[in-house]
Amino acid sequence: MSRQPVHVHFETRANKHAVFRMTEPPIVAARTRSGAAVSISLGDDPGELSWLSRATGLVTSNDILREPGFPLADLANRAPGLRWIHIIGAGIEPLLPLDWLPDGLVLTNNSGVHVEKARESACMALLMLHGGLPALMTQQRQHLWRPIFTPRIAGRRLLVVGVGDMGGAVAAAGRALGLRVAGVRRGGAPHPEVEHMATPDAL
Repeated sequence: MSRQPVHVHFETRANKHAVFRMTEPPIVAARTRSGAAVSISLGDDPGELSWLSRATGLVTSNDILREPGFPLADLANRAPGLRWIHIIGAGIEPLLPLDWLPDGLVLTNNSGVHVEKARESACMALLMLHGGLPALMTQQRQHLWRPIFTPRIAGRRLLVVGVGDMGGAVAAAGRALGLRVAGVRRGGAPHPEVEHMATPDAL
């Protein structure tokens, strides 16, 4: 029995910010590194679906799948060889409920891929806010010199509301800076970077 050739289609909108647009050079480089025998196609027009009938995989964003012209409800018939959809963002809430997902089709996302960047950004923001940098920058633009003196950040308190992947990264940033970290999450389950966890009703 011959196997269907593997074909992965990458679809993004032409007007997406450059950081979110998928382009051929990194895709081809990744294919070369993996050594996979995969054919690829790229698109930036959600209305052009000629690739759908031969696709084994689709890499895209939620908004493409939610396009009125995309056959989400008839995916099994329109894309009989489709076995995998990867969402380039972390959240899949716009796609819920997943009752449209045919049997045998796997849906993945980028959950957790931005954790390290979020941790770095949180470190930067915490230090900037604690040190009064926004006020200092405003004064600089106004050609004013009014020193702002602050104590060390270590020992201060940080509250993180929503301790998922991103919130956990913020909590880790706070711990690295010596902050006492409290968190709020729906189920109240503990997190290794949070000293005290509460549920939203205790906020």
